[in-house]
Amino acid sequence: VAGLGLLGVSSRRSRESQRARLSKRFLTGPDAPPGSPSSRMAADNLRHAQLLNLQSVLLHAICDVLNSIGVLISSFLVRHRGWAAADPLFALLVAALIMWSVCPLLFSSGQTLLQVAPLTSRAALDKSLREISTLNGVLECDREHTFAYAPNIVVTTMNVRVRDSASESELMPRIHGILASMSQHVTVQISKD
Repeated sequence: VAGLGLLGVSSRRSRESQRARLSKRFLTGPDAPPGSPSSRMAADNLRHAQLLNLQSVLLHAICDVLNSIGVLISSFLVRHRGWAAADPLFALLVAALIMWSVCPLLFSSGQTLLQVAPLTSRAALDKSLREISTLNGVLECDREHTFAYAPNIVVTTMNVRVRDSASESELMPRIHGILASMSQHVTVQISKD
């Protein structure tokens, strides 16, 4: 119980100091005024990082508690009941519970680190590409890449090949407008033919 109390106090202090460091790093600066989309995106990233970190700390504490309970029960069974198989069985049970609880965290952080496209955005991207291809002057859309930068933050990059006579200043806002419905950050490179 005392260990959990110390964990709570230390995690609160570390969260506060981490929040201050991350806020200073991601939320301030001349290129991200408060209320701007990049400032909101940075705030979402900060919240996601804190949630993922807090979830991993909580899982670590729960796993430690499970391990301690498993050791106590298996020690009791070995000492008072003479059941020598209790220790390896409880070790396997605790290991299975730890793996079961940690897998969603590993999956979520792995998808973010590997820049995996969210399943729901693929159909929206295909629809957006068809719509962009119909714009006046657009010849082709290629090298599109959509991925989740963090939960609920989708990033899209692509190359759009256009006719020589097409106006970039007219096409770019329209392309961004089409992709804005599915992506929070869009980077488009226009190549003229």
